[in-house]
Amino acid sequence: MATGRRRSGPDLIAAARELRRTQTPAEKALWKLLRDDRLGVPVRRQHIVDRFVVDFCIPHVKLVIEVDGAVHDSPEAREQDVWRTERLNALSYTVIRLRNDDVLLRPEAAIALITQHLSKQCVYPQNRPKPDTPPLHPLRRYDEMRWGGGRGVG
Repeated sequence: MATGRRRSGPDLIAAARELRRTQTPAEKALWKLLRDDRLGVPVRRQHIVDRFVVDFCIPHVKLVIEVDGAVHDSPEAREQDVWRTERLNALSYTVIRLRNDDVLLRPEAAIALITQHLSKQCVYPQNRPKPDTPPLHPLRRYDEMRWGGGRGVG
């Protein structure tokens, strides 16, 4: 969503659904690498944050990943992207902007950048302090591992 115009809830939901159906080749390629918790965290695509539909979002750590093509090269689009990033930052989201070519030609570098941000957020178990309790059951859901609560296998 490149415009700053306020949209209503139903309009945003319809826009997000349409964007999921009409993803760019770069968005499709990145989604193949991010889906099904492949990074160890749930990732949402074409996710609504405030008044925006962002390309990818990891809500648990407030990380937004935007995949930008040539349409973002104009001065107006750059200004809009800066405004949008500032707005998301004000909502405590970190925004990573990747170019289409980076995703399509160097997907391992794109994933490395995302995992670097996740590591800074201590999402991965190897970055957490070692507890004195036994490790979690391997079938527990992600939210149980992160917050130590919820339902699931005990």
